[in-house]
Amino acid sequence: MTVDSTSLDSLVIERFGPASRRTRVATTVLRPVVRTIVEISSVLARPWNVGLAAMTDYAGVLQRAPAGLSQRPVHLADVDLEWVWHSTAATPESAAGAVLYFHGGAFAAGGLRTFRGMAARLSAATGLPVCMVGYRKLPARFPAIVADGVRAYRYLLARGFAADRLVCAGDSSGGCLAFAVPLAAGAAGLPLPGSIVAASPWTDFDGAARRESPNRRTEVFFSAAAVQRLVRRFLVDDQRGRSADAPVDADLRGLPPVLIQVGTTELLRCDAELMARRLATAGVPCRLQLWDRQPHGFPVFGVLPESRPAITEMARFIQENS
Repeated sequence: MTVDSTSLDSLVIERFGPASRRTRVATTVLRPVVRTIVEISSVLARPWNVGLAAMTDYAGVLQRAPAGLSQRPVHLADVDLEWVWHSTAATPESAAGAVLYFHGGAFAAGGLRTFRGMAARLSAATGLPVCMVGYRKLPARFPAIVADGVRAYRYLLARGFAADRLVCAGDSSGGCLAFAVPLAAGAAGLPLPGSIVAASPWTDFDGAARRESPNRRTEVFFSAAAVQRLVRRFLVDDQRGRSADAPVDADLRGLPPVLIQVGTTELLRCDAELMARRLATAGVPCRLQLWDRQPHGFPVFGVLPESRPAITEMARFIQENS
């Protein structure tokens, strides 16, 4: 795998590739099947039935637990958390830092079970325990989902973790929360984490760029129309009658260093690139990694050859900024 790097003031762009044959075959086979399922689901989704998507988390019981995994549930008043750490990593009691992880799933699917493997691999790579957040799902409104993330962040601070030794990380919609939670925490007067790591982050609730993106034909999992159906039906501000505030539209000044990873053929590449540009404009150090022909959320999928080096890059960035 080759790596090319370009530096533009506070923005560093790195290109990884070429894509492995296994990944190219997998995406070709999966694209027509998965996109059809997601398209139909997005058409049918309504406030009264979207909660059924959360049941996909139970598929996590079918996954084989990674060797060396330890886990411990934490039940707060309004949100469930789960500590996950690898046998080679520090425990939650002995660690000086931790990763606060927000799972993907379009704010509707997946959960602590289905992303436990990702958390374990991230813990093994970083040597840190990972605290996963079981935030409320749709039809809960976006501010309520962000509030769950802030509660989890407050929990880590209350345990004695120094803010600059904490990392907010996530993939897809969880990547959105990896930005939204520090922004909300800062607005509440809390100290910011030491770094932010986002894989394939969904950061823009305005679908104009996605509708024009050439990647709308190469995206494996969903269409631009499917994304905007979720925005129109669920990610709205009831007081103002428009989309909730997305991280890309926030005042990003003062955020800690950021790593963004995205596949070159992903639909959300435009979200990632726009977020990186706005971070750079705000003076926030940002490393944008473009991975050749990788599917959405590729670091999560341990079966893909590129997953391990992507997580290694996450760990390197975290270690450099903590």
